[in-house]
Amino acid sequence: MPTDACASELENTMDNPFYFLHPKLKAQAENKVEDFAQAVEEARQASKNNRLSISSYVPGLQGISSLSQYSFNYVYEKMALGNTTLFLDVYQLHAFCKQRGLEDLKTCLNLRQDIYGNSQFPILWPIGQNNLKFGLPYDDILLAFEAIEAGNIAQGVVHLAYHEQINILQTTMYSDEQLIVFLWGNQFSYVTGFLPDNVAQPVELTLASQCQFIDNERTIKFSDDVANLADADQRMPFVLNAAERFDELLRGRDRHLIEKSLQDIEAGRGVK
Repeated sequence: MPTDACASELENTMDNPFYFLHPKLKAQAENKVEDFAQAVEEARQASKNNRLSISSYVPGLQGISSLSQYSFNYVYEKMALGNTTLFLDVYQLHAFCKQRGLEDLKTCLNLRQDIYGNSQFPILWPIGQNNLKFGLPYDDILLAFEAIEAGNIAQGVVHLAYHEQINILQTTMYSDEQLIVFLWGNQFSYVTGFLPDNVAQPVELTLASQCQFIDNERTIKFSDDVANLADADQRMPFVLNAAERFDELLRGRDRHLIEKSLQDIEAGRGVK
Protein backbone atom coordinates (compact mmCIF):
# COMPACT_ATOMS: atom_id res chain seq x y z
CA MET A 1 0.00 0.00 0.00
CA PRO A 2 1.49 3.41 -0.95
CA THR A 3 2.38 5.67 1.94
CA ASP A 4 -0.03 8.45 0.91
CA ALA A 5 -2.91 5.99 0.55
CA CYS A 6 -2.09 4.50 3.94
CA ALA A 7 -1.95 7.95 5.51
CA SER A 8 -5.39 8.67 4.09
CA GLU A 9 -6.73 5.38 5.43
CA LEU A 10 -5.21 6.06 8.84
CA GLU A 11 -6.73 9.54 8.91
CA ASN A 12 -10.16 8.10 8.16
CA THR A 13 -9.95 5.47 10.91
CA MET A 14 -9.19 7.63 13.94
CA ASP A 15 -12.90 8.17 14.64
CA ASN A 16 -13.88 4.64 13.70
CA PRO A 17 -15.68 2.79 16.53
CA PHE A 18 -13.46 -0.22 15.89
CA TYR A 19 -10.19 1.73 16.10
CA PHE A 20 -9.66 1.06 19.79
CA LEU A 21 -9.99 -2.67 19.08
CA HIS A 22 -6.80 -2.62 16.99
CA PRO A 23 -4.07 -2.14 19.60
CA LYS A 24 -1.31 -3.42 17.33
CA LEU A 25 -2.37 -1.31 14.36
CA LYS A 26 -3.00 1.71 16.56
CA ALA A 27 0.44 1.54 18.18
CA GLN A 28 2.15 1.14 14.83
CA ALA A 29 0.09 3.89 13.24
CA GLU A 30 0.98 6.35 15.97
CA ASN A 31 4.66 5.58 15.51
CA LYS A 32 4.93 5.49 11.76
CA VAL A 33 2.58 5.38 8.81
CA GLU A 34 4.88 2.88 7.10
CA ASP A 35 4.48 0.49 10.03
CA PHE A 36 0.71 0.72 9.79
CA ALA A 37 0.86 -0.06 6.08
CA GLN A 38 3.07 -3.06 6.77
CA ALA A 39 0.68 -4.39 9.42
CA VAL A 40 -2.30 -4.13 7.10
CA GLU A 41 -0.37 -5.72 4.23
CA GLU A 42 0.79 -8.62 6.43
CA ALA A 43 -2.81 -9.39 7.35
CA ARG A 44 -3.84 -9.31 3.71
CA GLN A 45 -1.03 -11.65 2.76
CA ALA A 46 -2.01 -14.08 5.54
CA SER A 47 -5.14 -15.10 3.63
CA LYS A 48 -2.98 -16.38 0.77
CA ASN A 49 -1.63 -19.16 3.02
CA ASN A 50 -4.93 -20.95 2.67
CA ARG A 51 -5.36 -22.19 -0.88
CA LEU A 52 -8.83 -23.46 -0.04
CA SER A 53 -10.29 -20.18 1.19
CA ILE A 54 -11.92 -17.61 -1.01
CA SER A 55 -10.31 -14.22 -1.33
CA SER A 56 -10.62 -11.46 1.24
CA TYR A 57 -14.10 -10.35 0.20
CA VAL A 58 -16.81 -11.06 2.78
CA PRO A 59 -20.45 -10.62 1.67
CA GLY A 60 -22.52 -8.10 3.60
CA LEU A 61 -19.77 -5.66 4.52
CA GLN A 62 -20.62 -2.94 2.03
CA GLY A 63 -21.20 0.46 3.55
CA ILE A 64 -18.91 0.19 6.57
CA SER A 65 -15.43 1.64 7.01
CA SER A 66 -12.29 0.03 5.63
CA LEU A 67 -10.95 -0.71 9.11
CA SER A 68 -14.18 -2.45 10.12
CA GLN A 69 -14.02 -4.44 6.89
CA TYR A 70 -10.44 -5.33 7.72
CA SER A 71 -11.60 -6.64 11.11
CA PHE A 72 -14.28 -8.90 9.67
CA ASN A 73 -12.10 -10.06 6.79
CA TYR A 74 -9.37 -11.01 9.25
CA VAL A 75 -11.81 -13.08 11.32
CA TYR A 76 -13.29 -14.62 8.17
CA GLU A 77 -9.92 -15.70 6.79
CA LYS A 78 -8.62 -16.91 10.14
CA MET A 79 -11.70 -19.06 10.67
CA ALA A 80 -11.45 -20.36 7.10
CA LEU A 81 -7.86 -21.40 7.71
CA GLY A 82 -8.65 -22.96 11.08
CA ASN A 83 -11.59 -24.97 9.79
CA THR A 84 -9.70 -26.05 6.68
CA THR A 85 -6.93 -27.35 8.93
CA LEU A 86 -9.51 -29.11 11.09
CA PHE A 87 -11.04 -30.86 8.09
CA LEU A 88 -7.66 -31.90 6.69
CA ASP A 89 -6.76 -33.45 10.04
CA VAL A 90 -10.01 -35.14 11.07
CA TYR A 91 -11.38 -36.36 7.74
CA GLN A 92 -8.29 -38.48 7.12
CA LEU A 93 -8.74 -40.18 10.48
CA HIS A 94 -12.36 -41.08 9.74
CA ALA A 95 -11.56 -42.30 6.23
CA PHE A 96 -8.63 -44.42 7.44
CA CYS A 97 -10.60 -45.98 10.28
CA LYS A 98 -13.51 -46.77 7.98
CA GLN A 99 -11.28 -48.46 5.38
CA ARG A 100 -8.69 -50.14 7.60
CA GLY A 101 -10.35 -50.51 10.99
CA LEU A 102 -9.48 -49.56 14.56
CA GLU A 103 -6.54 -51.94 14.99
CA ASP A 104 -4.68 -50.53 11.99
CA LEU A 105 -5.42 -47.02 13.27
CA LYS A 106 -3.79 -47.93 16.58
CA THR A 107 -0.76 -49.29 14.73
CA CYS A 108 -0.33 -46.41 12.32
CA LEU A 109 -1.38 -43.37 14.34
CA ASN A 110 2.09 -42.77 15.80
CA LEU A 111 3.60 -43.00 12.30
CA ARG A 112 1.20 -40.55 10.72
CA GLN A 113 3.35 -37.49 11.37
CA ASP A 114 6.22 -39.05 9.40
CA ILE A 115 4.41 -38.79 6.06
CA TYR A 116 4.63 -35.00 6.10
CA GLY A 117 7.20 -33.80 3.57
CA ASN A 118 6.90 -36.84 1.30
CA SER A 119 7.65 -35.49 -2.18
CA GLN A 120 5.79 -38.31 -3.92
CA PHE A 121 2.61 -37.88 -1.86
CA PRO A 122 2.63 -34.25 -0.66
CA ILE A 123 0.39 -33.28 2.23
CA LEU A 124 -1.92 -30.29 1.85
CA TRP A 125 -1.38 -28.38 5.10
CA PRO A 126 -1.89 -24.63 4.54
CA ILE A 127 -1.50 -23.70 8.22
CA GLY A 128 2.19 -24.59 7.93
CA GLN A 129 4.28 -27.06 9.91
CA ASN A 130 5.76 -24.28 12.05
CA ASN A 131 2.30 -23.25 13.26
CA LEU A 132 0.88 -26.72 13.87
CA LYS A 133 2.73 -29.97 13.32
CA PHE A 134 0.87 -32.38 11.10
CA GLY A 135 -0.37 -35.73 12.38
CA LEU A 136 0.53 -35.65 16.06
CA PRO A 137 -0.98 -38.68 17.88
CA TYR A 138 -3.17 -36.92 20.44
CA ASP A 139 -4.78 -39.15 23.08
CA ASP A 140 -8.33 -38.02 22.29
CA ILE A 141 -8.08 -39.45 18.76
CA LEU A 142 -7.79 -43.06 19.85
CA LEU A 143 -10.18 -42.57 22.75
CA ALA A 144 -12.76 -41.23 20.30
CA PHE A 145 -12.55 -44.10 17.83
CA GLU A 146 -12.40 -46.71 20.58
CA ALA A 147 -15.62 -45.30 22.02
CA ILE A 148 -17.29 -45.23 18.60
CA GLU A 149 -16.17 -48.81 17.88
CA ALA A 150 -17.67 -49.88 21.21
CA GLY A 151 -20.99 -48.30 20.26
CA ASN A 152 -20.66 -45.32 22.58
CA ILE A 153 -20.99 -42.70 19.87
CA ALA A 154 -21.85 -39.86 22.24
CA GLN A 155 -18.63 -40.36 24.21
CA GLY A 156 -16.68 -40.63 20.97
CA VAL A 157 -18.08 -37.29 19.88
CA VAL A 158 -16.94 -35.72 23.16
CA HIS A 159 -13.36 -36.90 22.59
CA LEU A 160 -13.42 -35.73 18.98
CA ALA A 161 -14.76 -32.36 20.09
CA TYR A 162 -11.89 -31.92 22.54
CA HIS A 163 -9.38 -32.94 19.87
CA GLU A 164 -10.84 -30.54 17.34
CA GLN A 165 -11.33 -27.59 19.66
CA ILE A 166 -8.24 -27.86 21.87
CA ASN A 167 -5.59 -29.56 19.74
CA ILE A 168 -6.48 -27.93 16.42
CA LEU A 169 -8.61 -24.79 16.68
CA GLN A 170 -7.21 -23.43 19.94
CA THR A 171 -3.75 -23.54 18.39
CA THR A 172 -4.59 -22.34 14.89
CA MET A 173 -7.29 -19.76 15.68
CA TYR A 174 -8.12 -18.96 19.26
CA SER A 175 -4.56 -18.24 20.37
CA ASP A 176 -4.28 -15.39 17.85
CA GLU A 177 -4.39 -12.17 19.87
CA GLN A 178 -5.77 -10.07 17.04
CA LEU A 179 -8.54 -12.57 16.36
CA ILE A 180 -9.47 -12.58 20.05
CA VAL A 181 -9.79 -8.80 20.02
CA PHE A 182 -11.91 -8.84 16.87
CA LEU A 183 -14.21 -11.57 18.21
CA TRP A 184 -14.72 -9.58 21.37
CA GLY A 185 -15.35 -6.49 19.25
CA ASN A 186 -18.09 -8.31 17.35
CA GLN A 187 -19.70 -9.41 20.61
CA PHE A 188 -19.46 -5.92 22.07
CA SER A 189 -20.92 -4.36 18.93
CA TYR A 190 -23.78 -6.86 18.79
CA VAL A 191 -24.74 -6.35 22.44
CA THR A 192 -24.52 -2.55 22.30
CA GLY A 193 -25.79 -2.06 18.74
CA PHE A 194 -22.60 -0.17 17.95
CA LEU A 195 -22.54 -1.13 14.26
CA PRO A 196 -25.31 -1.06 11.61
CA ASP A 197 -27.89 -3.84 11.47
CA ASN A 198 -26.66 -7.26 10.27
CA VAL A 199 -22.97 -6.34 10.58
CA ALA A 200 -22.19 -7.61 14.08
CA GLN A 201 -23.67 -11.06 14.71
CA PRO A 202 -24.45 -13.10 17.85
CA VAL A 203 -22.28 -16.10 18.66
CA GLU A 204 -24.47 -19.05 17.78
CA LEU A 205 -24.40 -22.26 15.77
CA THR A 206 -27.09 -23.35 13.34
CA LEU A 207 -27.42 -27.08 12.79
CA ALA A 208 -28.27 -26.56 9.13
CA SER A 209 -26.81 -25.41 5.81
CA GLN A 210 -27.26 -21.75 6.67
CA CYS A 211 -25.70 -19.23 9.01
CA GLN A 212 -28.68 -17.17 10.14
CA PHE A 213 -31.01 -18.05 13.02
CA ILE A 214 -33.59 -20.67 11.99
CA ASP A 215 -35.52 -21.78 15.05
CA ASN A 216 -34.88 -22.62 18.68
CA GLU A 217 -34.63 -26.31 17.87
CA ARG A 218 -31.67 -25.99 15.51
CA THR A 219 -29.91 -22.88 16.79
CA ILE A 220 -27.41 -23.23 19.65
CA LYS A 221 -26.62 -19.98 21.42
CA PHE A 222 -23.43 -19.17 23.30
CA SER A 223 -23.63 -18.86 27.09
CA ASP A 224 -24.13 -15.11 27.58
CA ASP A 225 -23.53 -11.68 26.10
CA VAL A 226 -20.09 -11.16 27.64
CA ALA A 227 -18.69 -14.66 27.18
CA ASN A 228 -15.35 -15.11 25.46
CA LEU A 229 -15.48 -17.54 22.53
CA ALA A 230 -11.67 -17.79 22.46
CA ASP A 231 -11.60 -19.16 26.03
CA ALA A 232 -11.67 -22.96 25.74
CA ASP A 233 -13.27 -23.37 29.17
CA GLN A 234 -16.18 -21.17 28.08
CA ARG A 235 -16.36 -22.55 24.54
CA MET A 236 -16.39 -26.29 25.28
CA PRO A 237 -19.80 -26.37 27.03
CA PHE A 238 -21.21 -24.56 23.98
CA VAL A 239 -19.60 -27.10 21.61
CA LEU A 240 -20.73 -30.11 23.65
CA ASN A 241 -24.25 -28.70 23.91
CA ALA A 242 -24.33 -28.41 20.12
CA ALA A 243 -23.09 -32.00 19.72
CA GLU A 244 -25.74 -33.27 22.13
CA ARG A 245 -28.49 -31.39 20.32
CA PHE A 246 -27.27 -32.68 16.95
CA ASP A 247 -27.47 -36.24 18.31
CA GLU A 248 -31.02 -35.61 19.58
CA LEU A 249 -32.09 -34.31 16.18
CA LEU A 250 -30.61 -37.34 14.42
CA ARG A 251 -32.56 -39.65 16.71
CA GLY A 252 -35.79 -37.66 16.69
CA ARG A 253 -38.62 -36.72 14.36
CA ASP A 254 -36.60 -33.89 12.75
CA ARG A 255 -33.86 -36.14 11.39
CA HIS A 256 -35.00 -35.36 7.84
CA LEU A 257 -34.10 -31.68 8.33
CA ILE A 258 -30.51 -32.58 9.21
CA GLU A 259 -30.32 -35.00 6.28
CA LYS A 260 -31.64 -32.32 3.91
CA SER A 261 -29.03 -29.81 5.12
CA LEU A 262 -26.21 -32.32 4.69
CA GLN A 263 -27.45 -33.15 1.20
CA ASP A 264 -27.50 -29.44 0.33
CA ILE A 265 -23.91 -29.07 1.49
CA GLU A 266 -22.80 -32.23 -0.35
CA ALA A 267 -24.45 -31.04 -3.57
CA GLY A 268 -22.80 -27.64 -3.29
CA ARG A 269 -26.07 -25.78 -3.15
CA GLY A 270 -24.46 -23.15 -1.01
CA VAL A 271 -25.08 -21.51 2.30
CA LYS A 272 -28.51 -19.93 2.71
